[in-house]
Amino acid sequence: MGKPTPKWIHLLISIMFIFGHVQNSMASKINNPDSSKIKVIFDTDMGPDYDDIGAIALLHAFADRGEIEILATVASDSHQDIPATIEVYNRYFKKDNIPVGKTTNPLAPNFTAANNWNRKIIELFCPELLNKKYHPSVEIYRKVLAEQPDNSVTIVTVGFMTNIAELLKSKADKYSNLTGQELVNQKVKNWVAMAGAFPQGKEFNIHEDAESAKYAFENFQKPILFTASKLGTK
Repeated sequence: MGKPTPKWIHLLISIMFIFGHVQNSMASKINNPDSSKIKVIFDTDMGPDYDDIGAIALLHAFADRGEIEILATVASDSHQDIPATIEVYNRYFKKDNIPVGKTTNPLAPNFTAANNWNRKIIELFCPELLNKKYHPSVEIYRKVLAEQPDNSVTIVTVGFMTNIAELLKSKADKYSNLTGQELVNQKVKNWVAMAGAFPQGKEFNIHEDAESAKYAFENFQKPILFTASKLGTK
């Protein structure tokens, strides 16, 4: 897999930047137990590399500090072991009740690392999850968003844009009579995406499912904050 340090550092800086960006708006909330927490849906491809372990650890650290509420954790890579890997870490941080989703979109990349670290983590710590069935990520998105106040949810992606595109294209269902586009416009506050190379370049989280990325970025009508590949590369 090569040396993980640059991408690992990039991930840590990216996640700290994500939450640093919103801390100014939170300054009056941190010491006020009655104020609302930042509501986060975490969307990850946790498998092709192991940097997203750093992301989910930081996510749970902010939740333990009372600064955010983790509404859901969903997979954007359709490999069978990724949802269970996510749940292993949710359980480790004693948040077993967080919904976990599995993408079923045929556009989703379907692979993990050559050393199969996902399967080893699951077998070692939660082997009972190996055969667990997970709800589709887009279903988790729709259910969770429908239950939240308007303009309240921050989506954080550290993987592919597959779920975002599918969410935007989704139709009314048992959770909401709104289309996906309408649901996002009503419930989402902003999107923070670990993606892109600026001003130009090829970046993994985008090019692995470029069709979904193009659709998502062209049709997402709320603010997007990019934590691009330059963060942490030095």
